[in-house]
Amino acid sequence: MALYMKKYKVAVIGLGMVGMTYDNFSLSQMTVFSHSKAFSMRSDIYDVYGVDGNSDATAFFEKKGYGRGFLSIDDISALGIDIYVLAVQTSLHYELALQILDLHPKVLLIEKPISYKLEDSRNLVLNFERTGVSLFVNYFRRSLPEINNLKKIVKVNREKKCSCYIFYSGGVFNIASHFIDLLIYLFGELFLEKSTIKKRLDSDFSVEFNLSNEFVDVSFTPLDVNYKLFNVEIFFDNFMVTIDTFGSLKIFDKGSHPILNIGGYLNTSEVSSPNTCVPQKYVVDNLHQYLMYGTGNLCSGREALKTEDLISQILRGA
Repeated sequence: MALYMKKYKVAVIGLGMVGMTYDNFSLSQMTVFSHSKAFSMRSDIYDVYGVDGNSDATAFFEKKGYGRGFLSIDDISALGIDIYVLAVQTSLHYELALQILDLHPKVLLIEKPISYKLEDSRNLVLNFERTGVSLFVNYFRRSLPEINNLKKIVKVNREKKCSCYIFYSGGVFNIASHFIDLLIYLFGELFLEKSTIKKRLDSDFSVEFNLSNEFVDVSFTPLDVNYKLFNVEIFFDNFMVTIDTFGSLKIFDKGSHPILNIGGYLNTSEVSSPNTCVPQKYVVDNLHQYLMYGTGNLCSGREALKTEDLISQILRGA
């Protein structure tokens, strides 16, 4: 006899890039970068609804077969949505998150940052905690299997302090925050050493800064380019780990780095990651695990405050 599996109703609010259209720009049909595609792939578990004030966006949502489209949250307020995904511009997060909270869903998954204002982020986290609605922030790397394997590697290689170098473009909120959260996840709470603003962006900042704790020293260096670019290098005692713009995670034994020739890493074994082309798939999988068993590798609102508090310190200290 087949077991009954509860289906959850999901509403993706905002059908822009991460909400829906990221995958349309991919050369591969195998990518899963958007929330709409990720949830609709699990039609056995989720009924998906799309919400956007642009009727062309909702029409495209329906054309892609993701689900039914609506023009406002009010239009779906009576449907009993279990999970809201907030993928609108950050300036709208606070108001819409409170509106969603009044509808008493099980979960809100919100894009980073929660807010540009730390006090607003704290208020939202407190309000969600008081009402028992789970708040998660889409720092998706926590959900990737290879990152959780890396976390195990970090745990057993803490005898000597390691060094981490991160090069990024696109601003501290938009890009660097992903790696602040990742390093907190891997190494624990981090503390600001120094920071310098290099450039003001539209609603963001290009900042050079250093973080540290007893296990790692971290250097963030901004790159002055007009496209998304980042590279992460973590140097342990006898090996190094790199994560590049394309999401590939590689591990090199002591020798020489084949490209950058840093620190004597060369001619080594390499382990590449296939999972970074489908990040939102793993977020959805972990969310289902949370709904079923109360566990999952997701970033809670409370944990995301650590990153936002650090960014606030970084900008104040620059």
